[in-house]
Amino acid sequence: MDLQQFDAAIALLKTQEEIGDLSDIGYNNLGYCYWECDEHELAYRAFDRSLELNPGNLSSLRGAAYCSIETPRTVQAVEICRSFYEESGRTPEAALWYVTSLFNARDIATMSRILNERKEMHGIEPILSGFRCNDNDGPG
Repeated sequence: MDLQQFDAAIALLKTQEEIGDLSDIGYNNLGYCYWECDEHELAYRAFDRSLELNPGNLSSLRGAAYCSIETPRTVQAVEICRSFYEESGRTPEAALWYVTSLFNARDIATMSRILNERKEMHGIEPILSGFRCNDNDGPG
């Protein structure tokens, strides 16, 4: 999809929001449209609103976890990514984002514990292959 299609979807979803007709799924969709347009702060807000309406929306939790890493919210990122890690069944993707948020928060002890736990369960390569951080002083 090109960005014009995402812009059109955003306009439609914002119209629904204005008339009070946007569900958690609608906010989730709005979040992913913003995500595709690299509007991470707006995407985070949409995912957060979706989670207010339905805390069990795993897709919105995933989006909020990703966006929390991409925006300057270190403390919130750790909690959101931890929730996504637990709720997703500790998937490799969720582990990567949780470890990245811990790295950015400089919580090396918890990061090491999670990496060791993952290594014992599945091996470490699936996590480290995508590991990145928000600054220039670490893996990336």
